[in-house]
Amino acid sequence: MHLHTKGVAMADLYIERRSLLRGSSLSWDLAHHMYTRQSLGPMIVLAEEPAGMLSGVKKQWLTLGRQVQRERAATLKSRRIQELTREVGHMQRLRFTTKSPNDTPVADGVYFFTVEQALVLQPSCQTLYITGVINENTQATIVRGMPKHALVVVYT
Repeated sequence: MHLHTKGVAMADLYIERRSLLRGSSLSWDLAHHMYTRQSLGPMIVLAEEPAGMLSGVKKQWLTLGRQVQRERAATLKSRRIQELTREVGHMQRLRFTTKSPNDTPVADGVYFFTVEQALVLQPSCQTLYITGVINENTQATIVRGMPKHALVVVYT
């Protein structure tokens, strides 16, 4: 899918629009979605309060990690055990931060920024999560530096 802003294709990006189900939290949904994208490169979450969002997502991430470890312990198939062992290792290496990638470059990282920070930093990532309302021009500016075929997840 192409991201269009006022009729102009900005990049070859995939756009996913997500709505929260009744009873689920944004941090829960982010952590579970990140689980599917964790091995593809850096991720960025845009939030009004990045530190608070980081705290909630990290708590959900740790809970999810324990669930994967329990699944690994209950599995008898050796191939599945190996897959889950790799996933757990990657989950444990993933770093969550509100610092700039220029200050703290992390290969396996999730960065939490405000929209204003993202406009200044122009970070590149494989997955961008937009958790608040952003106008189309601002969104187009932020995604300009993303690689082709990256994913932008917009929460509505």
